[in-house]
Amino acid sequence: MIIQLRGGKIYIWLIIIYLFFWAPKQLELVQSPQPLASQRVIVIDPGHGGIDGGTSYNEVLEKNINLEIGLKLKKYLETKNNLKVVMTREEDTALDHLNNYSSSRHIRDLRARIDIINQ
Repeated sequence: MIIQLRGGKIYIWLIIIYLFFWAPKQLELVQSPQPLASQRVIVIDPGHGGIDGGTSYNEVLEKNINLEIGLKLKKYLETKNNLKVVMTREEDTALDHLNNYSSSRHIRDLRARIDIINQ
């Protein structure tokens, strides 16, 4: 189907398109939603924990470094406005006890982290 616009009709269509798509935004007739304070949530997941130490070097375990950095990051972010900070763990524990998705401890731990993030 071919629509032929002649003379002033093209200008009318351009004005209609402008009024429909761009004018409401320019005139602030359409408001974009502003995030509420309760909507700004940051989840920090300091990986490993409990019996899962991650890698190590000279008796320094990855799980301990992850937790220490995660706690410092949480403390820093809590000083900012409009942020809620959630940690998947705040001590040296695994999360596999939080669900029964699998017989594998590792899979249960990972799924628990996903559940926390999704909440």
